[in-house]
Amino acid sequence: AYKVYGCFGLTELVHGSNVNGLKTRADFDSKTREFVLNTPNETDMKYWIGGAGKQCSMSVIWAQLYVDGKNHGVHAFIVPLRNRKTHDPLPGVTVGDCGEKTGANGVDNGFIMLKNYRIPYDYLLDRFSTIDEAGAYQSPIKSKAKRFATFMNGLSLGRAIISYMGIFGAKQAF
Repeated sequence: AYKVYGCFGLTELVHGSNVNGLKTRADFDSKTREFVLNTPNETDMKYWIGGAGKQCSMSVIWAQLYVDGKNHGVHAFIVPLRNRKTHDPLPGVTVGDCGEKTGANGVDNGFIMLKNYRIPYDYLLDRFSTIDEAGAYQSPIKSKAKRFATFMNGLSLGRAIISYMGIFGAKQAF
């Protein structure tokens, strides 16, 4: 049986965790109902992504969504990275390892770059937004800033819990 391992493609080399400043693009092609994903420059590659260098065949990629040239902010997409049989990167996908680290070399931290890489419409994680059959972007959250805050809410809560667990663990150790 084939197992699918996935990674979380948020952080970019120059933009770090400044999610609102991400440069990766997902342009909606209304003729084919596909998204065309692009990493504009090497400095915009997804970087330090756990599992991306060698192990993962799929990723959730965060990118700026453009529909008819208008930026609708950061959205998440399911993105196949590698061929299921050969594990080679798919055409339009470049992946690699970030190299030796000071510690935890067993952790596969990698980078992801995309060039004119097409994914179907259904790969948009669309709980808070859709693109109708006519190609119009729709969301019940009209404000781009509020939509961004809604998307990031779960991530912020997760980071707070991880921080709390680290502090709790450290207190227990002493």
